[in-house]
Amino acid sequence: MTATQPDQAAAPPPAWLAELEQRATHWSGDLTVDPAAREAAATDAGNLDHRRPAAVFRAGTAEAVAELLRHTGARGIPVAVRGAGHCLSGHALTDGVVLTLVGGLGRIGEVDTEGVIQVGAAAMLADLDAAAFAAGYRPAAGLPDYHGLTVGGVLAVGGISAWWREGTLADRVRRLRVVTGRGEILLASAAEHRDLFEAALAGLGAVGVITDAWLELTPAQPRVQLDLLDYAAAATAFAAMDCLMDNEAADEVYLWVQRPGTGGRPGATFQVHAYQHTDRHETQPLPVEPEPEHRLTQLVTYPERSRMITEMFDSFRTSLSWDDTTKLWDDVLLSGQHAEHYLTRRVAAFTPADWATEIPQFVLAFPHRRSAFTRPAFAVPAGDSDRIVLVDTLRDRGLPGADPSWTATVRGSRRGAHEQARADGGVAYPIWGCWDGVWPHAVRLGEHWRDFAETVARYNPHLQLNQGTGLPAAIRAELGR
Repeated sequence: MTATQPDQAAAPPPAWLAELEQRATHWSGDLTVDPAAREAAATDAGNLDHRRPAAVFRAGTAEAVAELLRHTGARGIPVAVRGAGHCLSGHALTDGVVLTLVGGLGRIGEVDTEGVIQVGAAAMLADLDAAAFAAGYRPAAGLPDYHGLTVGGVLAVGGISAWWREGTLADRVRRLRVVTGRGEILLASAAEHRDLFEAALAGLGAVGVITDAWLELTPAQPRVQLDLLDYAAAATAFAAMDCLMDNEAADEVYLWVQRPGTGGRPGATFQVHAYQHTDRHETQPLPVEPEPEHRLTQLVTYPERSRMITEMFDSFRTSLSWDDTTKLWDDVLLSGQHAEHYLTRRVAAFTPADWATEIPQFVLAFPHRRSAFTRPAFAVPAGDSDRIVLVDTLRDRGLPGADPSWTATVRGSRRGAHEQARADGGVAYPIWGCWDGVWPHAVRLGEHWRDFAETVARYNPHLQLNQGTGLPAAIRAELGR
């Protein structure tokens, strides 16, 4: 609990709440001002920011979402859309109304003849993946390894997997149903309302609320060969990943830095994960250069591969203090030539105390093809190389401190990570609170910024949605509102 909570608890209800409660009795959604429900929506996974909403609205249909937005927009009542609450920088926090999607907006349809599936935005990635596999498919873009996320929440930020040939989950969307900030329910695609389509995908929920998405699937293989390749240095691990991709030797490739002491090595171990999706019943040697110091190879089923990271984090939640500690998860996209140096410095900055925490620290690197990222609202670093790398650093900072100086220190640490990443030519993956530092939205989106801002203002003229992302304020400044 932070020092700001008692003041918020004592604050009187806002003047607009009584009218909202009265109007909501005629809507198809459910509005609650229950203190427990409001408190449950007051903190995200970072446990650094805390804002208690005045009310929580649960909507099971697109029309219920529209009813809320038509009322709140005209009155300037802030609304934040909350999926699984997994963001780390206050995206879905507000002192207005938190909107959650439930019921029918979590449905998963059948796979059509083109290998496309309609999914409600409230559907969990785990359920999407299971439904697709049951029909013989998998999401074409892959999925983020942690599946305790909603489809809508992932599409709002992009969604990156270990499938190195792919961009984001948002790059493999055929169509959306969006409730705009004006309260209109529109279908959007490359052929209809294309400006809305592009602004909604990886647009941090500024233009409206995604309620349904039509996602591209591809046939799934039944098994996955996992090769875990250990290297003593980042340089050799990055060279191995380059080799695997250049030779098309693996479908999924990423680097997971293991804490010192792993395998008896005094320093960190740079472990490359290479996954081949296959119908084979036996493993076969994986050619890779440089040769690793150690390798572990095993064959698992597709569902086993798909669940492994989710089950690991779920175990943290049940056996450790995962839900209570403050976490800084710094995600930055860098050109291939800069990513190795950035990651090396990040690892070197970890102290023995950092590595020794009960909850593991994570340093990860996911290489991708630049050409696979096609959504204008998703920013990638400048450069000529087609290889870009997402570097993730998760640092656990323990239980939140009540002293404001503790919070200031943690925020300063996050700001320092921003500055280092941008100095290396990186661009933030926007689950960070990056826009109040060295990556204001105009800088992050570059040449796409003005068009994006104008599109958002066209469909959401009241700019009341997801103020925690910083986008409404930035768009007002850009357009002189």
